[in-house]
Formats: sequence, structure tokens, C-alpha cells
Amino acid sequence: MLFNNGYHTIHHEAPGIHWSQTPAAQVGIQDRIDPSLNERSFWWYVLRVYVLAPFHSSFGTVSKRLQRIQAQLSGPL
Repeated sequence: MLFNNGYHTIHHEAPGIHWSQTPAAQVGIQDRIDPSLNERSFWWYVLRVYVLAPFHSSFGTVSKRLQRIQAQLSGPL
């Protein structure tokens, strides 16, 4: 039901890889993935982001893309 969602990054790095090879391939790129993106539980993520975050911002997510853009804009020109 979750479609191997924990291996989303390797899907983008190697889109043609067979699903059975994603765990081993993910280990090879794991050091390049921000640790804050590693969710321990899919269901906790859903509860936290879609149920709790609207009521308390500390449960929300942070856009890594937006952080990268802001860092580039604030850096030396």
C-alpha cells in the first residue's frame, strides 16, 4: 500500500532500478540525504503533517528547496 515510499530518493537517482534493488541502492546514497528527511514511520508522518500541523506549527515540515533558494540568495553575489 505504501509503494516502498521510504526509497523515494533512489527512485529519482536511478528511475529504472527494479523495486527489489532499492534498499541496497539507497544505502549507497544515504550519506547525501538530509537526516531530517528520514521518517521513521509513514503513519506518524501523515498524522503529524496532516492532522497536528494545522493546529501547531512545530509539527509541520520545512521546505529544503526553499532553504536552498534562500541560502543562494543571501550568499555572496
